[in-house]
Amino acid sequence: HVPFRELQGIVGNAPRHAGQAEEKLRQSEAHFRALFEAGAVGSVECDAQTGQFLRVNRKMCEIVGYSAEELLTRNFAEITYPADRDYTLGQYQDFIAGKIPTYEVEKRYLRKDGAIVWVSVTSTVLYDQEGRPWHTVAVIQDITDRKHAEERLRESEVQFRTLFEQSPVGKMIVDYDGFKVMDCNRAAAKMLGYSEQEMTTLTIPDLEASHSLAEIKHNGELLKSGHHRQFQTLY
Repeated sequence: HVPFRELQGIVGNAPRHAGQAEEKLRQSEAHFRALFEAGAVGSVECDAQTGQFLRVNRKMCEIVGYSAEELLTRNFAEITYPADRDYTLGQYQDFIAGKIPTYEVEKRYLRKDGAIVWVSVTSTVLYDQEGRPWHTVAVIQDITDRKHAEERLRESEVQFRTLFEQSPVGKMIVDYDGFKVMDCNRAAAKMLGYSEQEMTTLTIPDLEASHSLAEIKHNGELLKSGHHRQFQTLY
């Protein structure tokens, strides 16, 4: 049995302990909200089952061009670019069901003004007391500039490849160190009497008939150091 005076002390301290717990909870919530709102990337909290936006920060609104009030009437599928919806929804459902450990996708959003924005989305699940998916918290980063740069690079590579392959002048790509033929176009292979596949098994010394190995290495060193080098040879 607990003495009456001790019991009085326990009961008397209960409101004080409850008040401290509530204060810590308020501080924790304030800290979370400050981090959520002040981030340099988009942050959202959604209903785990429906994908409905429950909380969005200012950066997310900037990325998609909607106000917070407008986003809170929508779910993430509604602002996802139509061609990306099926795939990203499938990934999300597998994530919520525990079939895949993480939800990290690159996808497109359709902004309110109709423009397309590329984003990287990384999401985490919050569970309720019964262990069921409750909410998701996601970080959204605008990667549009990076995607455009990658597209320009791809276009440049395609253009180079087209010019390389279709050039009437023989062209080869050679490894500096071993002088191995890494690639060649059809014109070069035809000139030398090899197939394009056979060419990639050869080295420049195998092909050179009018230059000494020392001169070939000298030309290679000049190219390696950034000098432009032209010379003629007879095969």
